[in-house]
Amino acid sequence: MIVLSTLHNVLSQAVTAQLHTAALLTRSGQLIAFATEGGRRPKDEVRMVVGVAMEMWQETQEECSMVESELGRIAVVRVGGESEPLLLLALNSTGDWGELETKGRVVAGHLAAALGQFSEYFE
Repeated sequence: MIVLSTLHNVLSQAVTAQLHTAALLTRSGQLIAFATEGGRRPKDEVRMVVGVAMEMWQETQEECSMVESELGRIAVVRVGGESEPLLLLALNSTGDWGELETKGRVVAGHLAAALGQFSEYFE
């Protein structure tokens, strides 16, 4: 069973003052869970980050894609899966590109390991 509070806790561990938003979403762009720095970011802003991340994913479908936007730096990272990812991780930051990519890959790897047992349900 997937527990949303556990997903939120994992995402919260990635969040810092500079990497202020982490969101987990389906391949179709549905928001599953998110965490923001201090819990102060409105859900509408998180949805905008998810929208930009989905647009990037649909255009590139790379393991990790990043773009500079009005919202700051946004990365979308594949979470597990063979030919198709199980889920996608969207991150929003005002910090360093390298830190954004590194944290994204680490969190995505952790989530993939934990969610891999449910892969048949993500198809």
